[in-house]
Amino acid sequence: MAGPLSVDEILARQKAEKEAAAKVSHHPVLCSSKANLQPKFLSKADRAKLALEKRNAEVKEQQEREEAERKERLEFDRKAEEERRRANEGRYGGPGGPGGQGGYGGDARCKFACHRASLSDNRRWI
Repeated sequence: MAGPLSVDEILARQKAEKEAAAKVSHHPVLCSSKANLQPKFLSKADRAKLALEKRNAEVKEQQEREEAERKERLEFDRKAEEERRRANEGRYGGPGGPGGQGGYGGDARCKFACHRASLSDNRRWI
């Protein structure tokens, strides 16, 4: 069995407890920094001020998250558009594609006379 504690052991235990309590972070307004942590009662104005500060911090965090998401979405959309254009250039023979002529690889004018517009009449197609 353990015998009675000496004065040095009691003081060492109290000192260790105080150091452990000091390590715990406390809100500067809500808790006092005294060794005996007594609750501090806040006035209605103090509670409203704390609530407003907390809400402003939450709003700022939300705005930062939304801005980051918006930037990610814009970057994703830009990359998707670039990839879509690259795929379409290869598929439809865009500039620098097969033949190097653009479009469907042919001339913009139709080679068939029946599809050419006549100057004498206003019909485009016959």
